Order: sequence, then C-alpha cells, then structure tokens
Amino acid sequence: MGKVEGCGFCAETANITGEHLWSDWFGKGLGDSNRVRITREEASGAVKQWFKTTLDEKTNVVCKDCNNGWMSRLEDNVKAVIGDMALHGTPKALQPDEVAVLAAFAFKCAVVADLMHDNRPALFSRYERWRFAKTLTIPPYVQMWLGRVEGNRGVLDLGFFASPSGVRGGFELAVFTYSIGQVLLQVVASRWNKKGHRRRSGFPNLSHTDFWATAMTPFWPASGKPVEWPLPVTLSEAQVDELVRSWETVQIPVEPRVTKRKR
Repeated sequence: MGKVEGCGFCAETANITGEHLWSDWFGKGLGDSNRVRITREEASGAVKQWFKTTLDEKTNVVCKDCNNGWMSRLEDNVKAVIGDMALHGTPKALQPDEVAVLAAFAFKCAVVADLMHDNRPALFSRYERWRFAKTLTIPPYVQMWLGRVEGNRGVLDLGFFASPSGVRGGFELAVFTYSIGQVLLQVVASRWNKKGHRRRSGFPNLSHTDFWATAMTPFWPASGKPVEWPLPVTLSEAQVDELVRSWETVQIPVEPRVTKRKR
C-alpha cells in the first residue's frame, strides 16, 4: 500500500508496474554469487533486514509508461555516470552535467521511497512530482550530499526529524539515505513549519559539520564545479546509521538560503 492510487509521477491509474528500489543494472552487476544484505528503516523507526542472492526489490508506485520512458532513460544515464563507482569504487570527478543526472536519480529514489508508505501525507506535492517527471526539476528546498560506504550493500532509509525546541520558526526535515553499492547518497528536504516564515526566510540552509563534513560532500544545489569522489573517509554501515541520526540535533544557520521562485 502507498500514499497515492495509481502512478506517483503522472495521472495514470492503471498499468502500474514494479519500480526497482535498487537499479536493475546494479543488481545484475553484483551477480548471483553475492549474498546481499539489505537494511530498510521505516519512517516509524522500525528496522527490517534480510539477505538475498539477487538485488531485485520493487515497489508498485509507478506506471508502465513512466517506468519504460523517462525513468528508463534516467537509469541509462546514471549507470554511465556512477556504474563503476558503485560496483568497483572507481574514483571520479563528476562534471556538472553528471552531477545533474545524479541529483535527478537521487530525487527520484527519494520520491519512490516516500510513496511506498501511507503513514503520513506525501512529502512532495503532486505538482512537484509531475513536473519532475516532465522536466527533472527538483524542488528548491531539497539538498543532497554524496559519500562512500564500505562494501556492495543496499541501504534505504527515510526518516523525519523535527527541529530542536527553541529554534525560531521551527522546521521539519525529511532525510532520505540511500546506497547503491559504494555510492552513498543523502537527500534532505527542509521546510519551516510556519508558512509566514517560509515567505520571509526562504528555505533552511543545511550543512554537515565536524566528522560528517569529511565523509559527505554537498553536490546539490549544484555549484557548477566538478565534484570529486570518493572523499577521504569511507563510512561503515554502523556509521551510516549515525549519519542519519546526526540530523536529530541539527541547527539552522542564522542566514537561511533564499531561493527566488517564478510565479
């Protein structure tokens, strides 16, 4: 069961197909002889772990046309960008066009993960999801980081965190952490609780600090410069769990990021 009836990216209500949670090309690249451990943490905090010989988990939240159309093209593009990184840990300097492809892939995965569960309203509006399917436009309140994790395992984690008490305006974070092989992605959507504060202050500007800043590099919104991978620090699976929990006490800088939007 999911948050939406039919496709999460268009108006189609029939021909719903299974979308791979981890790219089909990645699962095939691992081969059948690997024993893959998958960890998935629900928004409720419940953790599920299981082992498989093939990585082919799917969820039914997209239609056949989206799956075989723009999503298939995006998969082909991201495979060309991170295929060797994910499977072999091959170092790479991601160019601006490659950064855009990776960001679109990460956001698509975050939306699919969010739509899998019906314990709270969809994080991204129908307009935002449909516009993304047509133009790959990512909402302005989304930030992303890139890191490296040990081994070829899949991690899928979506959690929601409220700002600590005393933070002016208050905000909520949706933190999606995802690994495809050695490539670790983190997508964070942030929004002030009060609409008036959103109008005056734009969007919270988040950043990793201390140890996490050495393990995770920001790549979206794009700076226009190449993004080097991997970083000096490679995270263990236990450290990935700590990375997720690090957002529980995040503090917003004094000067939030202001993004102008056209009406």
